[in-house]
Amino acid sequence: MRTFRQCEVTTPQGERCPRRSKTSPVHQAGCLCGSHLYHYRKNGRVPTRLIRRRGSELVKITEGHWVLRCTVVLPDGSTCQRDHKSKGMCGAHVNRARKNNGDPLAHILLPPPTKCTLVLPGGSICQYDRLVHGLCHGHYQRLRVTGKTSPGVPLRRNTQTLKERADWVADPANGYISINENTQCWEWQRTLNAHGYGQCVVADIGGGAHRMMYRAFVDDDIEGSVIHHKCGVRHCVNPGHLEATTHLSNMAEGHRNTYLELRIAELEKRLRDLGEETE
Repeated sequence: MRTFRQCEVTTPQGERCPRRSKTSPVHQAGCLCGSHLYHYRKNGRVPTRLIRRRGSELVKITEGHWVLRCTVVLPDGSTCQRDHKSKGMCGAHVNRARKNNGDPLAHILLPPPTKCTLVLPGGSICQYDRLVHGLCHGHYQRLRVTGKTSPGVPLRRNTQTLKERADWVADPANGYISINENTQCWEWQRTLNAHGYGQCVVADIGGGAHRMMYRAFVDDDIEGSVIHHKCGVRHCVNPGHLEATTHLSNMAEGHRNTYLELRIAELEKRLRDLGEETE
């Protein structure tokens, strides 16, 4: 809670300006609010009238220190007493007024449905998770590619469980991995993201292929953990080459490997230069 000093301008009738001071007591004109400070700088003297502007409610905390409160009147007749943010209102009422044509008491709209809203031929509604425009991933991709949702055509869905999908991927005959005989890395042969990690889909939920393999063969509880490649090959999905660690440890390992690679390249260059000098 922020406290501040009150403007010191007082009318001849004894009415004091309720706005907060923009200046300190050591200022040559004393404690003035923004409006009175503007008039002082323009005219060279402190005005003796109050400048009526929409503002928030001042609540006295201690002698000479005040706090701004929201002035929105609630349906029960009481005044919102949260800390002021702008235009005489707290942050919540400011945001609500901005989204509802200036009405700070407008009801907040309910969040959009989380399921696909497409009506199927039988009268039922598609119950897959909503992605965009009220459609699930399958119907949205069909609309994007063909220009129509075609609700009468069933969607091709991946209904495999995590373990079934991992067992299918782990078989090199299915074309997802290729086993490197020298390093024993299971090199991912399908889609890679921009950072070189394998990508796969399990039950219509996409994610890292190495995380899927670790969950299926090592430990399913990896919430908040980073899966580190001990072999240093990002597209490797061999569970024996993976370990769960923290983000900080993973970053430290990456920086250490980068330093070692640069150091090795530098030493190799020196050896080549020495060889050329001896010749």
